[in-house]
Amino acid sequence: MRRSSREDNGQSRLLQHYVRTAGTSLSRRRAQRTLGAARIEAELANRAKTEFLANMSHELRTPLNAIIGFADVLAHAPGGNGDAQKTTEYGAYIATAGRHLLTMLSDILDMAQIDGGRCEVETAPCNLKDVLDRSLSCVKDRIGAKHQLMSVLVDNALPQIVADQRRLQQAVVNLLANASQYTQEGGCITLQCQRGPTGGVAIVISDNGRGMSEDQLRQALAPFAHVQSAYVSVGEPMALGLAIAKRLVELQGGSFAILSTPGEGTQAELHFSAATLVERDAREGGAT
Repeated sequence: MRRSSREDNGQSRLLQHYVRTAGTSLSRRRAQRTLGAARIEAELANRAKTEFLANMSHELRTPLNAIIGFADVLAHAPGGNGDAQKTTEYGAYIATAGRHLLTMLSDILDMAQIDGGRCEVETAPCNLKDVLDRSLSCVKDRIGAKHQLMSVLVDNALPQIVADQRRLQQAVVNLLANASQYTQEGGCITLQCQRGPTGGVAIVISDNGRGMSEDQLRQALAPFAHVQSAYVSVGEPMALGLAIAKRLVELQGGSFAILSTPGEGTQAELHFSAATLVERDAREGGAT
């Protein structure tokens, strides 16, 4: 016996109601999961920043105590009876602690700007070899102080690159400084810069230092991570250089890659595509 059209319509409407209800419920659950994941991510980010700031209380106080302590010694030294050698020694301690403190504060402010999306880059054609030469000059003293061997393999025919010269130099200096800091005295550091097979250019900084595990590397590249446990031994400055360099390169359209093996060393690579380069023929054509 056939059902009436009224019964068919009723079942059809009931089925449509179930479909709409199920779809709404599914969408609601998906939205709740998305909100839950975002909330967890925000909580983890806030926890990481809280831990970072907690660790920084010790990192900042250590050089400040040295500055204040040795300055007090000099300020209260009997007039005319001071030991010139001691005065020079204490003055050197103050200068070293001050530079250490300035470096840490600069890194923290840079990381905060980048993480907050407030870091601006101003790109323009610049001489890549000049950038590398200036970067090397910034770290040559610390490399020399540890009697490390610095090997430079840079193509003399490098083209200009469209980048923020100051930010690119900052990234290279950070990587060279990290390589020196975490490589033993007398170790080897290499800076290479050559054209790639696809027409771009690669800057490679490698060392034979202590290296990192995958977990340590992941933490060292995370903004405001607990870097002390990830990469830095007790008594050493915090290592924000890798995270800052990575983000500065990416802000300029480049890519950052790093490989590291505990006990063998680390290799950081900055890659810029052919689109960011200014070839000599193009420059000469534009000038005529």
